[in-house]
Amino acid sequence: MELSISDWIQISISVSTFLAIVVALFGERIRWWLYGPSICVKFDRKNERCFRWAIVLNDQLQDQGVLNNVKRQYFRLRVNNCGFTTARQIKAKVELYFADRNLADRFEPSTLHWISGLDALDLAPKEDWYLDLLSQVIDPLSAKYKLRIELANKTPRGIAWDRYLETYILKVSLHAENLPSPIIKFFRFNPVEGQPGHLEEIRL
Repeated sequence: MELSISDWIQISISVSTFLAIVVALFGERIRWWLYGPSICVKFDRKNERCFRWAIVLNDQLQDQGVLNNVKRQYFRLRVNNCGFTTARQIKAKVELYFADRNLADRFEPSTLHWISGLDALDLAPKEDWYLDLLSQVIDPLSAKYKLRIELANKTPRGIAWDRYLETYILKVSLHAENLPSPIIKFFRFNPVEGQPGHLEEIRL
């Protein structure tokens, strides 16, 4: 059956109306999906910027005082903007869990800091930057608290960021002013005494 001109006009009007409704409801999300920032987060043990050691001359360990010449292994996340627009004012928050997935004691959702020391920054398209997540005391072995969550805010407020060396799960959420929803990743840290532990991304 051939369609008449009137039928084609009705079909065109229906399609146009449908597209107008789609644009009205989802236009901003479609525009963001096509042209907005796209944030990729990963830990790469082979990347020297993600996994490196350093000697800290005067290291203030929480509840333990100052230790000299502390060798720390740093675990950092590489954050890359794979999209087409600058991601504005990215912040990362961390929540800490024990291996049994219960919330860790003496902790609350807290902001991590970037390797620049800032707690928020802009990330241009195709640009990457590194986010401090953990550091582990490798030497001296006598240190009581060997694992540190690298928080931006270390003012006294009842939070234990220096902790015993044990298995933890870390929930990392990245927020930006122009991201429609946070990027959420889970990582598990498995300790090794006297050597760097293992950090891996997991699904929960």
